[in-house]
Amino acid sequence: MSKERILKMSKLYDMIAAHYDVIFPFNAAKGEFLLSAWAESAKGKRVLEVGCGTGSLSIWLAERGCEVVGIDLDAEMVRHAILKAEDVKGCASFRELNMLDLDVAFSHAEFDAVVCFGNTLVHLEDDQAILRFLRGARQCLHPGGHLLLQILNYDRILCEGIDELPLVETEDLIFERSYRLSKEHRKIDFGIRLTDTSSDETMQSQTMLYAIGADQLCALFEEAGFSRVTRLGDYTRTEFCSDSFSLVIDAV
Repeated sequence: MSKERILKMSKLYDMIAAHYDVIFPFNAAKGEFLLSAWAESAKGKRVLEVGCGTGSLSIWLAERGCEVVGIDLDAEMVRHAILKAEDVKGCASFRELNMLDLDVAFSHAEFDAVVCFGNTLVHLEDDQAILRFLRGARQCLHPGGHLLLQILNYDRILCEGIDELPLVETEDLIFERSYRLSKEHRKIDFGIRLTDTSSDETMQSQTMLYAIGADQLCALFEEAGFSRVTRLGDYTRTEFCSDSFSLVIDAV
């Protein structure tokens, strides 16, 4: 008989941490996207990764000469990142930190780039929280520094009534993600279900996401003081359109 547990989202992410690199294999296009923002060498550039997970991107950047700080709210993710970085030739450090506390955790103009990928932003609850994050990121960027951000294209998701994300299935794991949509309030009840087929154990949890649209998000970037906000459809800098799977932003 299948064993099923319902966990708080924070506890579920603790469980996912051990399988994170299998569920979400590293995509080097993320790193290449960041490097393409600079005309000169990346060596010595200071980068802050917000929502670093188990640290794959931060480590990849460190191996190419960047000095990287990765932060995540989940302590277990950070623990895995620290362990992975032990054998890396490069400068990558990790710490447990709320993305809303950048303004107090880091010095003014400390970084050349801030990256926030993996749909992390929409875990913030509303426009004011997002604006606080954007202002904190801008404060810790050098003049001319880049904030690079990726979320799903929620305009498409709400318009088409998409109620699930693609299934992730490996030899031992099944990872399911479901959406219950509230178009009026742009809120999504996000359900995660992780099944370990080797032990026949299933864990699940739910949390709310803020399905912010492209126009509203770009307006918040401008309100936060960014002077150039470029919206893109993916990490290869394809032009953003209504059918894009993701919304990727390069802001200066």
